Amino acid sequence: MTCKRRHRGLSIWPAIAFLSLSALLLLGVCWWYLLPALEAYKHANAAQRRILSLHALLVMSALLVILGLCGLLIFRIGPRLFARPAGRPKPTPYVDAWAESAKRLQIPKD
Repeated sequence: MTCKRRHRGLSIWPAIAFLSLSALLLLGVCWWYLLPALEAYKHANAAQRRILSLHALLVMSALLVILGLCGLLIFRIGPRLFARPAGRPKPTPYVDAWAESAKRLQIPKD
């Protein structure tokens, strides 16, 4: 009887979930915020238009920054950017505890 082992590698399901949820989030923000803001933009004066456009820019930029950071976390891009040097690590020196304590021992002169 053979046991199948799954290869522990990058899966496509987190990518699909991230892309679908981010698309839903962007569509939701566009539907419930940007489209009403565009409708209000038509009937606003110059000062109100500037405030509406800056507010929409702030909302969309914050949303894109959050989605970008979540994408970096999901796709695990950090280890590829900040890779450790590929050299072999130095071996750990194992010191004999009894020999070290004998070096530090101070015998009183009687």
